Amino acid sequence: MDETQNHYCFSLKGGMMNTKKILLTALLLTLGATGASVDAKTEGKTPTTTSQDAFQEREAILSTMRDRAVLTVGIFPGTTSFEAGEVYNLVRRYMPLANYLSKESGKLVALMPEKNVLSLKRRAVSERYPYIYVNAEVAASANLAGYVPLVARAQDIVSVFVTKSDSKVATIEDLKGKTVGLVDQAMVSTLAKHALHKQGLWTSVKLLPAGSSGTAALTLMLDTGQAEAVVMRKENADEVIKAKPGYKVAIVGSAAPGFLLMARRNVAEADNQRMAAALLKVNRADKSFEKVAVALDVLADGPAFRRINDTEVKGMVGTLTDMAALEPARNYIVKPK
Repeated sequence: MDETQNHYCFSLKGGMMNTKKILLTALLLTLGATGASVDAKTEGKTPTTTSQDAFQEREAILSTMRDRAVLTVGIFPGTTSFEAGEVYNLVRRYMPLANYLSKESGKLVALMPEKNVLSLKRRAVSERYPYIYVNAEVAASANLAGYVPLVARAQDIVSVFVTKSDSKVATIEDLKGKTVGLVDQAMVSTLAKHALHKQGLWTSVKLLPAGSSGTAALTLMLDTGQAEAVVMRKENADEVIKAKPGYKVAIVGSAAPGFLLMARRNVAEADNQRMAAALLKVNRADKSFEKVAVALDVLADGPAFRRINDTEVKGMVGTLTDMAALEPARNYIVKPK
């Protein structure tokens, strides 16, 4: 048995857990937290000495992992995950997923976090990772670079417009001339914006970003009269209405796949099948998958993933291409060079 094989000889149920595997994953997560990822400030420019060292160290690790047939998965855990003291929590959160995928695939799987979405888009279009686990926005750019979708979360993102229960807003056309609150740069807001654009309402609806993320900031906009409608994910809206009557879902907007697992075009089909099969087995209702489901941001009980085809992703490419024309500074799409 060679050294690489020795890395993934372990059991999830109290058996041997190879120390090198733990240290490697911890190192990768630490690199992500120390600025080794490419971001808007360093892409295409000469990095500073510190960022240059971190960048080269990360690239060296990626090269070594490619040589040893390690399957790396690019992920974006969120900007707050890289704050001081959060690296340990990153390792604790994602180690069960790395262990599970390693066991199911028969190869060492390492998760590579990026500090921001734009960085992950750029690495995806450069085809740096064999796999990426990303939202639909990143998936669109990756698809242009040749990444193929394997599975998507079973629970799609559905955008809805929520109003006070006594509001007369009933159709998307009723929003003309009104103010709509949303959390800027959220995928659900992108879907709502595109729905307005398709109905010719892009210039006749005022979009008002909420002061902070979360449903509390959005419902406050309704309560104070700052907005006649606000944009939420359907499941979040359902929770709000159940907890505090007085609101309603007035309009159901567009939908998009949730997070997707995508593969680089030249990855072995056998590896793709094993990785896809591993996620299709995840079921939030099964307690043995609880920690894996947390790492994958799966919230609902039941089967966590479904098969997805390229047509669905192409639909998102079209949506985001439209939005890029409307908001060119937003970097909705990053195209391969």
